Amino acid sequence: QQQKEEEEKRIKEHLAESVFFEQTLCQPENRTSSSGPSLLTVFLGVVCVAALMLPTLGEMESLVPLYLHLSVNQKLVAAYVLG
Repeated sequence: QQQKEEEEKRIKEHLAESVFFEQTLCQPENRTSSSGPSLLTVFLGVVCVAALMLPTLGEMESLVPLYLHLSVNQKLVAAYVLG
């Protein structure tokens, strides 16, 4: 009787361990692995490059409308964010 109980106890422990290992090995990680820069970062970089390509205030010979002419300070901020 005692041997049966010990055998059952060992089997239960073995099953519990194997179930634990199966759960830990088969569970996918909750963290998402990022393969590159986020969409926000790329968008912000494109906006800053575009801002640096726009004409500076005071440039007269430009086909770009006047409201798209940026000040030197605005271009400095774009360069700082980009860098």
